Amino acid sequence: MTRWTEEQERAIALSDRRLLISAAAGSGKTAVLTERIVARVLDPKHPVDIDELLIMTFTRAAAAEMRERIRRRLEDCLQQALRDGESGIAARAKRELAELDAARITTIDSFCLTVLREHADRLAVDPAFRVGSEEELRILQNDVLEELLEEQYEKADPAFLRFADAFSQGKADLGIGEEILALYRFAESLPWPEEWLLRVEAEAERTDGNLSESAYQRYMAEELRKLGAELCGFAEEAQLLCEEGGLNGYEGAVQSDLGKLQRLRAAEDYPAACLALTAFQTYDRLGRNKKDSDPDCASRVKSLREFWKKALKKPLEAFGRGDAEAADRVEDAETVRTLIGLARDFLARFLAKKREKNLLDFSDLEHETLALFWESDAAGKRHPSEIAREYQAAFREIYVDEYQDSNGVQEELLRAIETGRLFLVGDIKQSIYGFRHAKPELFAEKYRNYRKDDGGAAEPGIDTRVDLRKNFRSREAVLASCNAVFSYLMREELGGVRYDADATLYPGAAFPIPEGSEDSYATELMLVERDAEGEETAAVVEAEAIATRIRELLDPAKGLRISDGEGGLRAATYGDIAILLRATSGQAERFVEVLMSHGIPALAEQKTGYFDATEVRTVLSLLRAIDNPFRDIPLAAVLRAPIGGLSEEELASLAAKGEGVSLYERLEAAVATAPESTGAVKAAALFRKLEAWREAESYLELPQFLRLLYTESGYRNEEAARPGGELRFANLQMLIVKAEEFESIGYRGLSDFVRYIDNLKKYNADYGSAQLPGEEAAAVRIMTVHKSKGLEFPIVFLAGLSKRFNQRDLSRGILYDEKLGIAADAVDYDLHAKGGTAKKAAFAWHLRTEALGEELRVLYVAMTRAKEKLILVAGFKEGTEPLPEGESSEPLSETDGGEPLCTAELRSANSYLEWILMAMARDKALCRIVPRKVSSEAAAREILETGEKVLRLREELRKAEETPPTEIEAARFAPLMKPYAHAEDVRLQVKWSASELKRLREEQEEGLSAPLFSLPQDGGSEVAARRGTAYHKLFERIDFTRSWTEEGLRDFLRELAETGALPEEDGTLIALPPVIRFLQSALAARLASAQRAGTLHRETSFVMAIPAREADPSRQSEEPVVVQGVIDAWFEEAGQLVVLDYKTDKATEEAHYREKYTAQLSLYARALAMTEEKTVAEKLIYSTARGEVLAL
Repeated sequence: MTRWTEEQERAIALSDRRLLISAAAGSGKTAVLTERIVARVLDPKHPVDIDELLIMTFTRAAAAEMRERIRRRLEDCLQQALRDGESGIAARAKRELAELDAARITTIDSFCLTVLREHADRLAVDPAFRVGSEEELRILQNDVLEELLEEQYEKADPAFLRFADAFSQGKADLGIGEEILALYRFAESLPWPEEWLLRVEAEAERTDGNLSESAYQRYMAEELRKLGAELCGFAEEAQLLCEEGGLNGYEGAVQSDLGKLQRLRAAEDYPAACLALTAFQTYDRLGRNKKDSDPDCASRVKSLREFWKKALKKPLEAFGRGDAEAADRVEDAETVRTLIGLARDFLARFLAKKREKNLLDFSDLEHETLALFWESDAAGKRHPSEIAREYQAAFREIYVDEYQDSNGVQEELLRAIETGRLFLVGDIKQSIYGFRHAKPELFAEKYRNYRKDDGGAAEPGIDTRVDLRKNFRSREAVLASCNAVFSYLMREELGGVRYDADATLYPGAAFPIPEGSEDSYATELMLVERDAEGEETAAVVEAEAIATRIRELLDPAKGLRISDGEGGLRAATYGDIAILLRATSGQAERFVEVLMSHGIPALAEQKTGYFDATEVRTVLSLLRAIDNPFRDIPLAAVLRAPIGGLSEEELASLAAKGEGVSLYERLEAAVATAPESTGAVKAAALFRKLEAWREAESYLELPQFLRLLYTESGYRNEEAARPGGELRFANLQMLIVKAEEFESIGYRGLSDFVRYIDNLKKYNADYGSAQLPGEEAAAVRIMTVHKSKGLEFPIVFLAGLSKRFNQRDLSRGILYDEKLGIAADAVDYDLHAKGGTAKKAAFAWHLRTEALGEELRVLYVAMTRAKEKLILVAGFKEGTEPLPEGESSEPLSETDGGEPLCTAELRSANSYLEWILMAMARDKALCRIVPRKVSSEAAAREILETGEKVLRLREELRKAEETPPTEIEAARFAPLMKPYAHAEDVRLQVKWSASELKRLREEQEEGLSAPLFSLPQDGGSEVAARRGTAYHKLFERIDFTRSWTEEGLRDFLRELAETGALPEEDGTLIALPPVIRFLQSALAARLASAQRAGTLHRETSFVMAIPAREADPSRQSEEPVVVQGVIDAWFEEAGQLVVLDYKTDKATEEAHYREKYTAQLSLYARALAMTEEKTVAEKLIYSTARGEVLAL
């Protein structure tokens, strides 16, 4: 029999009230919830039927698990009652088991669907409606959006055109489309979206200059006062240090700063706070102290002063602008009005399309149910409707699991049908779904206002809170490090709750400890040094360190011993280990590759990448080729795949002739001309198959057709026989499932299916690869923190801790908040420039506070997944040691035994590592520091060694060729040693890049005058390569439609660095003034026009076949070779094409560029003309050294 803690017993027994269960990680909340439900159902005095309970969870899996847990517990109670001879309880348990399948144990969405089915006569939709799939709705949504924007451009309303000019991002109007969808999705997350839009619209129209009545100003006034109060504490400490340390030279400046901070703290309203901020535009200089002053005190005062100056810098920039805000508000009003109009239009059109197809989405389910549950009286006040009162009467108690993840709509649904007998379970510290519009403040409000249960006599009807604080998951060492971190980091203003005694984790389970091994379970901070930048490099370096540590943990002799669940110990295995990442995109693959290279089985489950799997891409190319063989790329892919079987050389040979027609037509002609060649035989066989499959597709349903393809082509079986074959097989089977889903929503035919898949890819509706059952049992699992929520692992590596927080959403042109409204960039339409406003800065301040609170909770979830051992992993670049000589940094503020850091300190952090180090500065025993140095030198050595082996092999082959055979051998092999007529063709390099062709020609031109020896370079070539990459990345991502300043460019480069697109130090290699001149040039204006029209293309890859003599003038062969390259940029103008290449050479002579790059750009132009079937009118080079454009 389970032994419940006192708090658990109270949570199970208390009734007739609203009850909030604050259940810490690992506290057994699901077991408590199950026991409470069964106890209510089998209560001997006041039993409740199972169908009188509404039990709501957030996932179908959780609902199914809850139903199964209740079933098992009822069965246990039935058997116990039979053994004890309690026939009444046994009969009741048997009856409730029979009713269990009909019980309302459901997700909120499923509950709403049931309500709508039960009241279909009250809906404005056909009762036979269905819920659309995510893919179908996304495609429909984007179709509606494109239609809307097309009509808006045709109308040419000036307000819309100004909005589009300000917020579009070029191709396909990505920017304004995203803004419309963002506002639509945000509004739909609210209970009453139209009311919110009306309020926001009215707020934006208030341009009377009253600067202290709007929501954002009231909010920001309070935030600035809080900031002033916090910083006063630092200044007061500095003042005391001046007195104690005899710092007479510092006293005046510190006193002056303190006076300014006190005025900010006392500001009555927003204008007063802004005025107080302007005083910080200048600071008094620190004077010279006496010789006998305390240098430690002086150093401390300097650190404190630098901190408050830095903390005030951004608020001063944003809110110290005085009367400029009034003008901003006029421009903001037009933007908000235009955007809301577009969002309403989109909403109406999207709703009409859904009605036309008799579809509902999940938002419709909730809002339609909300409309049924609430009605308004004559005064406009809402009351529960008659339908809501029916449900109030039907349910004796309502249970909500994971309440911390509820949103505003779900809260209103709950309020309509609850009558005071409510059981809410959750943990605000684990609310990590802000991106789904979860509102942890709903939980926080009840946490503060409900009376904390003290274990005494409980009065019915009193809203009560019970804290489940004992953790039954983790060892004490894991809990100690979690408590140490969050006692300093988590506070009500940042995280939603103060991490006090009520929030602290207390050990609830006993773990066996091997003698003398207590320290082996201590939490570790593994600091990994790397010698290169970039997100992929960081992932590889951290993965290398983790692989080494895994080997140590699993060492048969010295490895970690973990609990076997029966009081004993066992050796840890790969399946006991999880590596958690904030995000897996672009990183999980690197971790898997590195671990597998060390012989460690690893598995990463991802939500993307399915369409990029080779086997899936091949079959989709096959489907496209069957549908339309005149599409060159899919046909070429099938010809080169095992299905076609052509080699690269065979394909190039067949496709060499017939320029200007499709690949299919060229191959048909080649087959007719030389039908006996190996390539022609293979191509002809494939064409016959394509024709037969095209005919079969006309009468088979799509899933059947795919099965036929797999059988007749043999491709699925071939893929299954390759390494990783099970996964490849599962991915191909998954495509059949997608075809079944496609036909289930009313679509038919191969052409529509191909378009459907193309749209899914276009609108980023990707999937993860198929999962194989049981494969995680023997492998290290790599997953996101979000995916790990609700799970537990004996050993957890939490990696990527030094990665900067993702704050890209804060730099969007338009921001949204339920309380504050909408804020947009100010736009100067004459200068085509955008800039921030005080209102938008207030929104960004608020949203960053919320985002940092969410990051704290993500860190909490991650650290509490570990049962036995927690290892924190952070990389740092060589020379930027976060903890010099292994010591913790000095704490900025003094705290008493777990007193949390101030908000200003917490806001200054940009990564999890910075937070952890802040906590470690106050508690050096928080975790053990394990330094690791993993550099790319090892990889470089491996490459060099491989290269040396290749050179040795080439030398041996060369010597063998030069060694003459004996006379006997010569006679024996004479017939074979006759020179082959096409020997030159055999030695051809069959694949070239455009750059290789350029270098070859340069070598041939300069060969006679090239020096025999050259001195080693000083590393300039490496810097030059980095500089070139930096410029190309900048121009690849820059928005030509914007008006740029140097400061704006610096901000953009910082954004690229934060997102990992461009290392920060590489960004410093870009000379900004020449770039600004280029962006103000006539060519940049042409690029901007092309971007708006959607005809600007960047980083375009091409592959083409040319005669070998054109690739290498030293050869006379007509054999085709494959050339590939990447065109930096090209655009269409007046029906003709313009090619642009960026060059970062240091040379300034025009002749240098003409001689060096004319052939390369001619090749680009030729490839582009072939693929686009249009004339290339101009070939341009932009030279960063010359700062001008050259026409070739």
